[in-house]
Order: sequence, then C-alpha cells, then structure tokens
Amino acid sequence: MNPSDEEWETIKQRFKIGDEVIGKVVAKSPFGDWLDIGVGCACLLEIFCIKGLTPEIYRSGDYNPIGSVVTATIVSFENNGKQIRLTQLL
Repeated sequence: MNPSDEEWETIKQRFKIGDEVIGKVVAKSPFGDWLDIGVGCACLLEIFCIKGLTPEIYRSGDYNPIGSVVTATIVSFENNGKQIRLTQLL
C-alpha cells in the first residue's frame, strides 16, 4: 500500500529519524526485509543493516523469517517511493 501525500506527511510527523520501531517481517528480497510497522507504507531493513547477519546466515536464509517480529531504528524517509529505511546497527 502506498500512502497518499497527506498520509505520508502525517507519518513523517509521527516518527523521527532515530526512533526505534517494532515491525513484522511481511516480505523478503535479496536486498532486505520488508517490515510492517503499522503505518501503511513500505519499511525496508536492508541486508547490510541486519544485526548479526553473516554471509553464511544470509546464504542459508536463516534470519528474520516472514512473520517474525524485529526491532529496528528509522534512518531515513525516502519521499520518492514513500518508504521508510531502517537499521539494526546503531
């Protein structure tokens, strides 16, 4: 789901860079995990931002299964795609 411009502005007012959020993994891709943090927009936890992820664990796929709940920190708001970027490495 892609929020309207008005909804996107509300999301950016509600959260700040540096806020810790809890999200459910709803999809996985080769470059990261997509989390639902309950705001109606895409939240990306990129592979290189996942705490404790080694090349061996990445290859095995044995990390953050779909449905798992993870904690991350907001690092940016991407206005172009109305996307929140996350990290676990702060």
